[in-house]
Amino acid sequence: MRHIAHITLLTFFCTCTALSQQPSTSTAPADSFKLSKVGYVMLGVADVQKSVVFYHEKLGLTVTQQSDDLAFFDTGSISIVVSSEVGKAPGDSETVFTVDHVQPAYEALSKRGIHFQSAPHPLTASVWAASFRDPDGHVLSLFGPK
Repeated sequence: MRHIAHITLLTFFCTCTALSQQPSTSTAPADSFKLSKVGYVMLGVADVQKSVVFYHEKLGLTVTQQSDDLAFFDTGSISIVVSSEVGKAPGDSETVFTVDHVQPAYEALSKRGIHFQSAPHPLTASVWAASFRDPDGHVLSLFGPK
């Protein structure tokens, strides 16, 4: 349940990014699908404000969004997100892949034996997500239009 709440907060801050992405006109077969763009690396932290001090004041990263439970930092092509909601403990992480469309990506990965912990579901009217784990338990998510 905490993961769903966390994804909902992420969506609130990221909707504009997903809406600005142009959908692919490619109709490549599902067996040729590959993930290729990491949009966010989410790090579980014990104290978001302490992390803001570290990443912003000490490392010099620009804070692009912040709430009590999340802070987004601009690092160029991807964003680092620190969150007290990512996992069960500080140090947990989640890698969020932005995709052209969540449902076809889900179907392609499912055919390859990926077992999703959450099937594609809407976060907003236009943004969807689905998540799964790697062999070591790291959370990986798909994020984008349906």
